[in-house]
Amino acid sequence: MQKNTEMWRLLFLVCVTGVFGPDEVKSVSVMEGDSVTLNITETLTDQQIVWMFGPRETRIAEIFKKSIDMYDSNEIFGDRLKLDSQTGSLTITNIKITHTGLYKLQIISNRGNLQKSFRVSVYAPLPVPVINRYCPQNPPSSKKSSSLKCILLCSVLNVRDVSLSWYKENHSSLSTSASDLISKISLHLDVEYQDTNTYSCVVNNAITKQAQHLNMNDVCQPCSDFGRSFSFTEVVVQLVLSALVVVAIVAIVVYDIRSRRVEAERSDITLRPCVFGVDGDEMKSVSVMEGDSVTLHTDITEILNNHQILWMYGSQGIHIAQIIKWANLSSIYDNDERFRDRLKLDSQTGSLTITNIRITNSGLYKLTISNYKDASYKRFNVTVYEKVPEKVPEKEESPSKNLTAVDDNVYEDYTPCCSLTETVSRLAISAVVGVATLTVVIFELSS
Repeated sequence: MQKNTEMWRLLFLVCVTGVFGPDEVKSVSVMEGDSVTLNITETLTDQQIVWMFGPRETRIAEIFKKSIDMYDSNEIFGDRLKLDSQTGSLTITNIKITHTGLYKLQIISNRGNLQKSFRVSVYAPLPVPVINRYCPQNPPSSKKSSSLKCILLCSVLNVRDVSLSWYKENHSSLSTSASDLISKISLHLDVEYQDTNTYSCVVNNAITKQAQHLNMNDVCQPCSDFGRSFSFTEVVVQLVLSALVVVAIVAIVVYDIRSRRVEAERSDITLRPCVFGVDGDEMKSVSVMEGDSVTLHTDITEILNNHQILWMYGSQGIHIAQIIKWANLSSIYDNDERFRDRLKLDSQTGSLTITNIRITNSGLYKLTISNYKDASYKRFNVTVYEKVPEKVPEKEESPSKNLTAVDDNVYEDYTPCCSLTETVSRLAISAVVGVATLTVVIFELSS
């Protein structure tokens, strides 16, 4: 009796679930921007075809009773999916990196269910490798051994799932690889100057490759390991010329400062007070979305030498920006947290720009343009509206952006700076500049 019960239970499960075929996984590689078709080899009659994508097995296409349903595939693929109603094959056109992942197919029929999987890998176009000469930061004490070899560094940027190799003639001599997205992958090679073999650096993935051939005459130029020696006469001439240039600059700066000070003392100008709300001042309404930038224009093409530009905010007239042209003074008062690092003042027109504007920046902005005789006024009523967030489609899967370091990245293009003599001369020049600067500061403080 118990055996009959188990037999009926097994028969019931078979009738309900059907007979599942083996889960086949097929790897498919394709270049970004190309098209790929996931083919079905089985003969279709009245089966139900279901295509799913990603780890959550999101349904993206289905055929049931000769009716096609694309679900919400447009949110992931746009208009890139094509489903063949006769064969059930799925085509992805203009494929993107974000379409990399696992695609599952289910064929449901009276005879049983069949499941297949396609692992699709989308590769970006490969850059051409770059070959540079590597000059060590600390050259060896014996130049004899290092002078016979040229140290080369081959690099590519922003790649994943690639291998980088040096080829001697047609045979690989050195190689390295990177699986995840990496900012830079490099590989070095030591070549003797007398070597007449042909070398090339090759980067490749599962689909394509890029190669750069080595030109010894162009790349293997001598490193300036110890710099060029300077004669005593050259050092003296450089010091004299540098001192003359410094003295001339100091003289010009001192003359300009003293001239401005005398002119300011003689002018004895009393600026007119900034009065708002008088008849005739202009009022302009400005609307802007939160996070955008807005510019309040003065409507003048260039500030004259006798002009003063003053911007104020709110009913209390808080000063936020000012230009005094005759004193060559331009100031932004952004101590208020509402405007911190987001105010910009045009030095030519006096217009005020507020970047990344916020709701708290709404309100009345007042402008005064004054000179020795009269003044003009403008007012701007700025209204900042809250930006409605856009719905961001859920991303099923994206390539890894974990940057993996490569040991060969320690080789970087580096050329030592100077010889001992050149270093001493530059230090002497810096000392002269420092003394001249100190002299100017002392002179200004004493006067």
